[in-house]
Amino acid sequence: MKYFVIFLILIGFAGLGQLSFAEINYPDALKIPFNDSDLVLVGTIISKDEISKNQTKYGIDVEDYLKNTKSFDMISAISYETKNQTEPYTEVHYYNEPFFDVGQKVFVYLKMNKSGEYIMSPYSFAIEKNEPKGPPPSVIWMTGPTKFQFNQGEEVIISGLVKKAYLYDSVQRGQDPSINLKIFDKNNELLVSEKLNAKVDGTYEYPFQIKGESHIPGKYSYEIQFGPETMNGEFIIEINPNLWTPLKQIKAGIAVQEIQCKNDLHVLTERPNGKVACVYGSTAEKLGWKIINPDIHDISVFEVVKDDVIFDVGYTVKGGVVEDMAYNANTTSLLITIDSTDEGNLTLSIPRTLMDSGHSNCDPYYEREEPFAVLINHEEVLFDEIATTSEKRTLSISFQENTKKIEIISFCLI
Repeated sequence: MKYFVIFLILIGFAGLGQLSFAEINYPDALKIPFNDSDLVLVGTIISKDEISKNQTKYGIDVEDYLKNTKSFDMISAISYETKNQTEPYTEVHYYNEPFFDVGQKVFVYLKMNKSGEYIMSPYSFAIEKNEPKGPPPSVIWMTGPTKFQFNQGEEVIISGLVKKAYLYDSVQRGQDPSINLKIFDKNNELLVSEKLNAKVDGTYEYPFQIKGESHIPGKYSYEIQFGPETMNGEFIIEINPNLWTPLKQIKAGIAVQEIQCKNDLHVLTERPNGKVACVYGSTAEKLGWKIINPDIHDISVFEVVKDDVIFDVGYTVKGGVVEDMAYNANTTSLLITIDSTDEGNLTLSIPRTLMDSGHSNCDPYYEREEPFAVLINHEEVLFDEIATTSEKRTLSISFQENTKKIEIISFCLI
């Protein structure tokens, strides 16, 4: 009886060894192209013939058929892929794309064309490549976030590449092929813990968004662990005043001196009842409210009419007084009348909906932004565009004593 039990156990192990690729729990990055292929195999490149600039014929010594077993152990396949020009051309890209050399062990998906030739899928990859001496290649690579600083409510995409050869190897070893992502807030408290799956090209991404009152903007850190490697990164989310009122910012623990107003022409003030409010500097002065950030209290607003619509043009001026602003539809320009007592500077924050230059606001088919032209007393002068957003463009213009007219001209290219 003892021998009979041992015999049954051996049969059980032998049965496990015969599991097909489809029966094993491979990740979608490997399984999706598997389902779309006529033939899937693991083998070694034994010949390489470049038929044309972007067409290569490979000879493969088959080690194992994973789909549709054939009686022959040699097969040829054509690759039509051109080299990915992504910069930087990472070593993970190098592994995930079907550009092989003789002697390399490969995992290939094949589909037969009408001529009876096997065509190699672009999702085929190298299991082993001819490595130079030195440290082993990475199994993971980060490609995003593409910037460090974000506004509240803006989506942060954490993304990267994993080596598909490691996905295959991890399943063979019975290990978890998932990408483990963790995101921590500024107090190092765990906000996100997710298992990500790679796509068929080996890429992965996770969209992350901070909005509302549940989280305070600040510095965030993240950790990506895949196989034997862990990568870390950081990003900052700033307050988006369009989402938070001053009261919400205070409740979230933000210091009064750091509160931001929705309208960048407003100043933060303290009312007689001790509460704070965002208003124009001129309004605060009329009401006698204390300005908390007096360094920008000199911002003023001029109401400019265009097509019966009133636009607020914010400005600061030193060395003179702005007497009037008017929009001229015939010349697509803004004319400023100024009484200058000395040489000085005028800063204008012009809403794009009032006037723009070379932008789709002028012509819906023309997306490129063009500079304005600035005339002082009818002569063109140099100026600086010191800030540009999706809503407005801010110009800094120096002028001389006795300046009377400053004209801002936009170019609507039609």
